[in-house]
Amino acid sequence: FIRPILPSWIKSRNDKFLPTYLFAIDTTSTGWLVANKVTNGGEWHGVWQDMPESVYIPVATNMKASKTVNDETPTETFTFKLEEWKDDVWVEVETKQNDGSEINFSDISYEKEGTYYYRISEDEGEGDYQYDTTTYVVKVVVSSKTVKKQHQETTTYSIASTTYYKGGEVTDAVDGNVATDGAAFNNIKIEKGSITVNKAVAGTDKE
Repeated sequence: FIRPILPSWIKSRNDKFLPTYLFAIDTTSTGWLVANKVTNGGEWHGVWQDMPESVYIPVATNMKASKTVNDETPTETFTFKLEEWKDDVWVEVETKQNDGSEINFSDISYEKEGTYYYRISEDEGEGDYQYDTTTYVVKVVVSSKTVKKQHQETTTYSIASTTYYKGGEVTDAVDGNVATDGAAFNNIKIEKGSITVNKAVAGTDKE
């Protein structure tokens, strides 16, 4: 916004107060100025003149999973691993523990369109549990849109789709393996039982 009453050291060459002004500056100045052209006859401070020709706006998303024990929300914590498919091998990204029934991995930022693959699994720990050994592959498709305005191009990235599949390899990411409930893990708690032993004395009716 350009104020209607201009300072004496700025001479407007248009009769509209728009950021398409052509300005003539003949003294020392500072601050920010939006203009189509500036004729600078003085000294100017605090101006960013090196505007990039291209600007890229990344997008971020995170992988999620759910956890139950005997189909109920657990009070215990378990450990889950996230891996990324890179250069034809699985590379560990991080491990996370569940918070109740939720597992939220850290955000991953994308600055390039394409298809990305991840794998989620649960680490088998100790305790009286039958651990869920299911693995899931997550397919993330990143798209982009580029808009050119004057001398600058702005590319904005977005998540086109995120799909969960049952399986442990990239080749399992097919329609027949879609996990409609996402990456869901359910452990079975093994209850410790008690055994009653009776001793009989031979030749009597006593136990």
